[in-house]
Amino acid sequence: MLEAEFSMEFDGFDRNAKIPANVSEMADALVQEYEQYCLRQARNKAAQTNKAPESISD
Repeated sequence: MLEAEFSMEFDGFDRNAKIPANVSEMADALVQEYEQYCLRQARNKAAQTNKAPESISD
C-alpha cells in the first residue's frame, strides 16, 4: 500500500525481519528504506548520465 501511495519500491525491505513492536520502530524502518531508495535512484540517474555516447556514423 505504501509503495503505491508514494510511487516507490521497498527493494531492500526485509519482509522476513522482525515485525516492528511499535510505531516508532516502523517509522525508523520506513525512513531507512526511503533513504536507500533515494540512494538507488541517485545511482541509477548517475549511471544513466555517465553512459558513453553512441558512436556517430558519418
